[in-house]
Amino acid sequence: MRNLSTNCLLAALATPLFACGGSSGPVAPSPNPGPASQTVTVVSGDTGAPVGGVRVIAAGISYTTNASGQVSIPAALTSGATIDIEAASFLKRETTLLSGPQFSAWPTEAQGATEAWTRLALHGTFGTSPMLRPDPQLRQYTIIPDAALAADSSALSALAQAAAMWNAATGASFAMRVASGAPVNAFGVVVAAIDPTIPTAGGAAPLGTGRALSGGTITFRSLAAARLPNIVAHELGHMFGMAHSLDSVDVMFSASPAPDLSPREQMTARLMLQRRPGKIWPDNERAAGVQSASEGAHFSSRWSCDLPE
Repeated sequence: MRNLSTNCLLAALATPLFACGGSSGPVAPSPNPGPASQTVTVVSGDTGAPVGGVRVIAAGISYTTNASGQVSIPAALTSGATIDIEAASFLKRETTLLSGPQFSAWPTEAQGATEAWTRLALHGTFGTSPMLRPDPQLRQYTIIPDAALAADSSALSALAQAAAMWNAATGASFAMRVASGAPVNAFGVVVAAIDPTIPTAGGAAPLGTGRALSGGTITFRSLAAARLPNIVAHELGHMFGMAHSLDSVDVMFSASPAPDLSPREQMTARLMLQRRPGKIWPDNERAAGVQSASEGAHFSSRWSCDLPE
């Protein structure tokens, strides 16, 4: 009886703990959520597919992307924080967080665009000139033919076909269109003209500020040259910022342009529009800044293209 009474008393004393909804043990502290983060993604400039195993150096700290091409970096990093992207088969990209949160990596083994070809196409014979490209403020070049070209239906057709080649490469990012009007140089205008005094079949004289192209003039020695869409496309390529190619599969081949932009030229055009004017080799746009028509010194350059008529 004594043992039973003791047990009953203990049970009675325990009952209020459950009746009051209390806990039978101490409450564990909340887990530490850790520092806030932000996600950046690395994709291939060729396919847009995520790239895993990429080394991303954010503000001097190294991270590695997962299979989804993503990595978490501190949320406290501002848009000016440095970002380096290093991966096999891609140019090393040196930029800032301002260009993110998704970063395209420039392939060196896609569409035939080797490292040597890319360097020549973007940075000239010596591979050291900063990259030219249309002004970031521009969405379109308007091509204005002079009187001789405007009166020739075949030349007008060649201008339209050549513009369509570049539009197919750039998509909605940048367009070229043929229009009528006074053939004067202006922001976003490319004048197309016949000049029988030039020494070669075609030529281009881009205009711009800093390293941002804003228009210029493409010139043909004869109507016969102006009626060839591949020659027109070649000269428009200089207005886009492309240099000469040494390969006959490219429309930028200086001796005899291909009939259309090669796959690597198309890929390069898309990637150029994702970079700042003045990018230096291999893929460093940190020193370039965001150059536009209001920044830097005005300039003009000239390409003389000994093309077959």
